[in-house]
Amino acid sequence: MKTIIIQFGGTGDLALKKLYPAYENLLAKGFDFTVLALGRRFTNKEDFLATMVRKEASAEFLSRMDYLYYDMADPQATDALRDRMLQIIADATEVELIYYMALQPSLYEEAIRQIQAVDSQMSCSCTLSKKIIVEKPFGFDLQSAERYNSILLKAFNDKEIYRVDHYLGKEFMQNLLILRFHNDIIRSIWDNRSIESIQIIFDETHGVDQRLGFYEQIGVVRDTIQNHIMQIITYLTMNEPATLSPEDIAIEKVKVLRSIAPVSEFHTGRYESLGAHSGHVVNTPTYAALKLSVNTYYFAGIPIYIRTGKMQKEAKSLIYVKFRNITGMVMQDSSIAENGVIITIHPAPAVNLGNDTAILPGQTVILNAGSGFTSYLWSTGATTQTINASSAVVGVIPFWVQVTDNNGCKGGDTIEINFTNHPGIAEATKSPGFSIVPNPASNQVEVLWDAMANEPVSLTIITLDGRMVVQKTLCPSDGKALLDVSALPAGNYLIQLSSLTNRTIQRLVIVR
Repeated sequence: MKTIIIQFGGTGDLALKKLYPAYENLLAKGFDFTVLALGRRFTNKEDFLATMVRKEASAEFLSRMDYLYYDMADPQATDALRDRMLQIIADATEVELIYYMALQPSLYEEAIRQIQAVDSQMSCSCTLSKKIIVEKPFGFDLQSAERYNSILLKAFNDKEIYRVDHYLGKEFMQNLLILRFHNDIIRSIWDNRSIESIQIIFDETHGVDQRLGFYEQIGVVRDTIQNHIMQIITYLTMNEPATLSPEDIAIEKVKVLRSIAPVSEFHTGRYESLGAHSGHVVNTPTYAALKLSVNTYYFAGIPIYIRTGKMQKEAKSLIYVKFRNITGMVMQDSSIAENGVIITIHPAPAVNLGNDTAILPGQTVILNAGSGFTSYLWSTGATTQTINASSAVVGVIPFWVQVTDNNGCKGGDTIEINFTNHPGIAEATKSPGFSIVPNPASNQVEVLWDAMANEPVSLTIITLDGRMVVQKTLCPSDGKALLDVSALPAGNYLIQLSSLTNRTIQRLVIVR
């Protein structure tokens, strides 16, 4: 069967950041389909690929991507679409058409009319099946959602319609119900007898000016709260379904939505530069904070605090479930910390540069940070997916990389390469030995090293994703230094001690 995805809104933000990377991953896993992207932004396929597809994309993926300049206001648009689809179908005998609607809802009616026109003119001698995928937001309110639903049913039956909130496909969402209902310990404390409050934070660092025309019509509430965040709330507070089938889960989710009390405490705002280049004043909110209550037997009385916004200082997407501190109240001891569960919605990107290694000076190791990230930054200053790591100088050199994914989340890894004339021997004879006491540490550490010649000595503390957090110049003959690490968050770090001719590294663990 030949599968064709007809991508309406093919030059939009959703397609760029989510759909095309997903299509590339699916093709890499062996799925077989062709994508026909529709849009007005580019007049030819070459410009489309240069802007909308990452430069490192495989030749196979590029061969499966097609583009058609498509203006829905043009009366001849459907003829061009029909001809291109017939060209892709060629002599296939079985064809599946998947229409993906990454459009604002106000365009649904015209898009459906044009899909019907194309379907009626398809003259191939093949067996055709079709589906339509509709992205959120599905309308602007109840009345518009009902109207758009009736429009879809004119061209597709209900089993051919897929209403998608891409958040439901995220791994953390799929695991949330397993966490709640397949873990007896969590199940026994997941109610208003044990939970004091729930916080949901969804902060993004990017703005919306690229899709301002669309965003002005929906704002932050319809963009993230009434879909993504409401889905999270239903998974957090629903009763256990009879089975984990979509139908039984939907029944319990509807019960939650019907039990949400009217919201009385809320705040909205927008970032100052919103619409600065649009030529008109834009007052659409891009930030919202509110308190919500689910009035069911097991969750009544638990405040659910929600915060979401664009252009925030730091990308942060998490759920924090705070449990009642009964022990602290009984003991009247404020030093007894609360218990909580933190669920990361966008986990930090995972990067693995491999195990530390040893090679001869002048040799090269290719380091690969992996594909699928939007940006790369290496300790060498390179911004590519891979680098050639080499050194003509004997010594241990750390190479680190920091990557950024589509959600603005950062991650990284560090590898230590020992450039030595004896790579088979697991020692660096020309590196100054040193130790760290205590390790793990909380507030202070003492760094001890072999006294060296009178040359500058630099001490650097680096995070595992390559960020320098402490740098000091030491007296080489002292042989020791006391460091205050009380301000560093708990975690793993690298301490590097280097001079003009020597360099060595130790791992430091900070605990709180």
